[in-house]
Formats: sequence, structure tokens, C-alpha cells
Amino acid sequence: MAISFDSLPNAPQANVIPAGAYIATIEKATMKQPKDDKKPPYLNLQLDIKDAEGKSYGKLFDIITESESEYMRYKLRCFIQAIDVNLGKVFELRDLTKVCVGKKCEVTIVVDDKNNPPRSQINMFAADMYKRISNVVDPFADTDLPFTMGDATEPSDSAY
Repeated sequence: MAISFDSLPNAPQANVIPAGAYIATIEKATMKQPKDDKKPPYLNLQLDIKDAEGKSYGKLFDIITESESEYMRYKLRCFIQAIDVNLGKVFELRDLTKVCVGKKCEVTIVVDDKNNPPRSQINMFAADMYKRISNVVDPFADTDLPFTMGDATEPSDSAY
């Protein structure tokens, strides 16, 4: 089969997830060693991203490091709370690899357009960069109630 050079793309098409809130399922969690072996290993996450209706937006990778930086420590706290795990008061970052795969949480994504091509990433500066998915059930949302709220009337004083 002949390939026309003119039909080949000039640059790869970037899979950019639009900025916003999404549901993330953690598919992989591995510890990796940076190229600079003086730095500590980091947690590498592979997230499957979907919107609230279940439409898939592809994969997103995120890194969580052991650091004295307030931002990274805050990010780690948000992540642990979002996936609702109890690791105790003291833990190792690698402990997360054992408990987070398969967990779901809400993430806030931004697009970094300073890169070429632009790339989607977790919004490090959002208060809800990682957020627990609410499982609160509205008790009044059930339409199979045996009565309607419109039938209720206030009792009169003579009823007592």
C-alpha cells in the first residue's frame, strides 16, 4: 500500500481533556524512581476520566511525591481523603499502591497550554483537585412513596 507523504500529520493530535470536574477511576498506581536517583521515588497514577454522564475522556497521568512543599503535602492529603482510605497516622507513599487501584474520586482538571502540544492535568491549585464522590441519597427523591406530601395538612387545635 502506498503512503502519501502529504497525508501524514505535521504533529500528533493531542488528547486534551477540557477543563472541568470529572470522575476518575484509578487504574494503575506504581512507584517510580526519578532519573535523579538522589530524589525519592514518586507515586505514578493512571486515571480513567469520565464525565458525570459516563462519557469517556481517556486517560490522565498524575504524580504524587514525598515532599516538604505545602502544595504537594496538601495534594497528598486531598488524594487520600478523596479515595476514602485509612492508612493510619504514619505510612509510606508506596502503601497507596496497595489500596487505591479501582477507587473512584472527583478530579478538577485544567489545560496547560504553555506546553506544545497543550496537556490536561490535575488542577494543583484548586481546593477540590481530588474530592470524594458524594454517595448521599436524597430520601425524598423516591417517587414510589405510598403517599404524597401535598395531602398533608396542619392539625387544628381542636384535634388535641
